[in-house]
Order: sequence, then C-alpha cells, then structure tokens
Amino acid sequence: MNAIQDQLDSTKQVLVDNIDKINERGQRLDHLEQQTQDLSIQSRTFNQTAKRTNRMMWWKNKKWTIAICALVLIILAGIIGGAVKGSGK
Repeated sequence: MNAIQDQLDSTKQVLVDNIDKINERGQRLDHLEQQTQDLSIQSRTFNQTAKRTNRMMWWKNKKWTIAICALVLIILAGIIGGAVKGSGK
C-alpha cells in the first residue's frame, strides 16, 4: 500500500512539475508575442521616418539642382550679353 502511495505521490509531483513548466512556457510565449508586437510597431515607425527623410532629401537635392542651374543660366546670360554688347562697338 505504501509503494502504491509513493508511486501516486511521484506521479502527482511529475504532473505538478509539468503544469508549472507549461505555465512558464505560456508566460515566455506571451512575453515573446509582446516583443514581436513592439518590434512590428518600431519597424513601421522606422519605415515611415525613412520615407519622410528620403522625400526631404530628394527635395533638398532638387532645390540645389535648380539653384545651380539658375546660377549657370545667369552666368551664361552675362557672358553672352557681354559678348554681344562687346561685339557691337
């Protein structure tokens, strides 16, 4: 009778240990799921910020290109104007 009781106690302890392990696993999975959601939010934020920065830099580059083209046109107009004026004397 004592041997049977010992086996039952041993089996009961194994079941309790397994239940504890299952609970711990569930907690780890919940934590992992939360980390995954946080990472997803961070990646979306990063993506939006990167797109916004990319657009800003594109426009900045275009502004510089336009400014340089305008400067070149002004210089060319001055050179051409001076050459025309100089040849008319």
